[in-house]
Amino acid sequence: MARFYLFRINKHARIRDLIMWPIASRVLGSVYSDNVPLQSGFSMKIDMRDILGRLILFYAPNLEYFWEPQTLKLARLILERANGDVITAGAHIGYTALMLRTFLRGGRIFAFEPVSYLYAIAADNFSLNKNLGPIHCMRTALDDKNGTATVYIDTLRSTLLGAGAIKGTMSESEIVSTATIDSVVKQNNIRELSLVFLDIEGYEFER
Repeated sequence: MARFYLFRINKHARIRDLIMWPIASRVLGSVYSDNVPLQSGFSMKIDMRDILGRLILFYAPNLEYFWEPQTLKLARLILERANGDVITAGAHIGYTALMLRTFLRGGRIFAFEPVSYLYAIAADNFSLNKNLGPIHCMRTALDDKNGTATVYIDTLRSTLLGAGAIKGTMSESEIVSTATIDSVVKQNNIRELSLVFLDIEGYEFER
């Protein structure tokens, strides 16, 4: 009923947020988990701690482009004409990488997600959708050097920039491995890159 209401009847931001957060948390609980079939032709394991997981639960069965639609439509135009490999960083729970996989006719996808609990969900989602083609998932952050770094954790906007770089307080952090794009290309024998998709919260120019 909530999915039908949000999608068909009322899209007012306050009503949407009320249904997606307090009401859903009370009814489903924070530990609720489910595999949700997406309009895009694959399924995803969702986690109620994560905003994207909630968006998938409520919108994905009915709406193909419910998250960053213009960016994904542009990526589709690029990849439908390409056969090379793809690097995507900031894989989160795997939604973007899976969408890119459906667009890519050939080649491999290398997905990077340094935050441990997000990486675990992404890895499960890639395993759930093996039929789409190869997605190589790595718990690594793309950086300007190989080594380690501290990643500050938020459910949507985790960053290497530091807790003060994004509005709000991020009290959690993890030490993660880092790699340069050059080293990724060399180690995986990438001969042609069709797309580098970076969603790394302001660190794009530092990477």
